[in-house]
Amino acid sequence: MASSENKKSEKPNSSAAIHMHEALTPERLNGSNYDEWSLNAQNKIRGRKRWGYVTGTKAAPKDQKSDDYEAWEDENCLVKSWLLDSMTKETRSLFIRLATAKEIWDTVKETYSVNKDASRAYQLYREVISTQQNGGSIITYFSKLQRLWQEYDAINDSAMECSKDVEKYNKMVNSQRVYVFLAGLDSHLDGVRGRILATTPLPNVQSVYATVCAEANRQEAMLGSERTEGSVFAVKKYPKKGIRKCTHCNGDNHFVEGCFKLHGYPDWHPKGKNNSTNKAENMQNHNSTAAGFVTKSEYTYQGEDWQW
Repeated sequence: MASSENKKSEKPNSSAAIHMHEALTPERLNGSNYDEWSLNAQNKIRGRKRWGYVTGTKAAPKDQKSDDYEAWEDENCLVKSWLLDSMTKETRSLFIRLATAKEIWDTVKETYSVNKDASRAYQLYREVISTQQNGGSIITYFSKLQRLWQEYDAINDSAMECSKDVEKYNKMVNSQRVYVFLAGLDSHLDGVRGRILATTPLPNVQSVYATVCAEANRQEAMLGSERTEGSVFAVKKYPKKGIRKCTHCNGDNHFVEGCFKLHGYPDWHPKGKNNSTNKAENMQNHNSTAAGFVTKSEYTYQGEDWQW
């Protein structure tokens, strides 16, 4: 019983160890991707139950010779290694000598954060209004807009206390983003664009995206069906060049309209000479027979000539 209980207790420990050694962020911090890096890092550190070492709520014990301080230092170094390992070599060299995980986090934020940066906000705004589908997929187009909107919201964080004002502000922002999204769609989606704009009240931007995706998928399915039917029709109506089959003699390289076996061989054809000779002999025999018939008729008929 004891051995089985020990095995059960080892499983969560092993999985936790693997989880602790996973990369902190999908991409390393390089100075230009702070917003995305900080969000990913915060989620991963919170999931590992070590966020207090970053915020400072788990402060170092005053007695640096105690066991508690040694345990705290071990945890602090662990979180420091996570943060430093998630940076590029050039970026890491700026923060590697800082003593605590909190110092690293705060210094990185001061160095790369662009909160309330009017120049970056203006740049994001220009990117948003200039983004269009341009023949690409709806998913790619909407994902780009979402990324720009999220970064713009992080810079222009407006704190409101009145719940009614917050609701009005969110509706206004949603309407603007629906207009931007619909304005950038390709012309073949004009129909669904008009139906959405005629909806009262205007749906949220996520619902609009789902509706447009459904219409785009429907059009793609219909277009694919028409292409298949058109190609089959073309194959039936226009046979491939070089493939000619006669339905009378089953021969190749000619159609029934030009079949010699059905319509006769021409004079220039080898079989056409024999055919001409046979035709001449048949004509001669036919004339001889006709002459004999006339002679025989004159001999046997003794009556008077016809009078007209």
